Amino acid sequence: MLKSSECPYRDVTLMQKDVEFTWTPQHDQAMEDLKTAIINSEALIPIDYISSHPVFLAIDSSWRAVGWILSQQCEDSQRRPSRFGLIGWNDRESRYSQPKIELYGLFRALHTLHIHIVGITDLIVEMDTQYIRGMLNNPDVQPNAAMNQWITAIKLFNFKLVHVPAEKHAGPDGLSQHELIPGEDDDNGNPETWVDKVLSLGIWADTLQHMQHPAASIFKTKVGEVTLESLTMQNDALDDELDKILKLLTNGTLNNATSAEQDQITKRSKQYLARNG
Repeated sequence: MLKSSECPYRDVTLMQKDVEFTWTPQHDQAMEDLKTAIINSEALIPIDYISSHPVFLAIDSSWRAVGWILSQQCEDSQRRPSRFGLIGWNDRESRYSQPKIELYGLFRALHTLHIHIVGITDLIVEMDTQYIRGMLNNPDVQPNAAMNQWITAIKLFNFKLVHVPAEKHAGPDGLSQHELIPGEDDDNGNPETWVDKVLSLGIWADTLQHMQHPAASIFKTKVGEVTLESLTMQNDALDDELDKILKLLTNGTLNNATSAEQDQITKRSKQYLARNG
């Protein structure tokens, strides 16, 4: 762990009045050391998926970002964090109304953490707004199609929603007020595309299950006309991509891959974990 006495870059001149602000490679290294120390801190624990202790996801949204903290109650009844982060808004998203941005923040946080919360049997989502529960329970009241899509995606997750007063919600609130640095966004991929894929897969699976002739070459769904051949091709492409992701996570590189393909697979691999890799 990095101790303050061991940090050689405690440059107080960066905060002195009438002194030119100069940022050097040494300062970059100091920031990287601090990040490494935080990531490897003993205060952060891995989620125990076998334990019956509840897992908490605290979420708060502002006009700037959504901040989140994933933690778990331990044997000593103390809650300890596992990971934390924030997702920044673009100009359009930052102008959402407060209820809409709170709902969108819940949707984006769940999307970002879906690989980490799958399999958790007692997930408690904490927010400092009480109207989110009503929005989730009455989706037909929302005239906005996008909001209904977020609600549909949110309901794919099994969790208990709990209201926490703002004064006891300082952690995620502080993260949501943090000014985002380019490249710092924790969300990977397009959440809207992810929702479309998940919901469309449900429609396909339900349609295939009720087909009188499984070998039929074509059927219609709410998303349009789909052929079994096209589904097979799409699944083969996905299998190929997953195979490349596994090789990258296991070996650290892809052989015979173009730089563009390497970048694409590297970005997609952030959504997966390789066991014993």
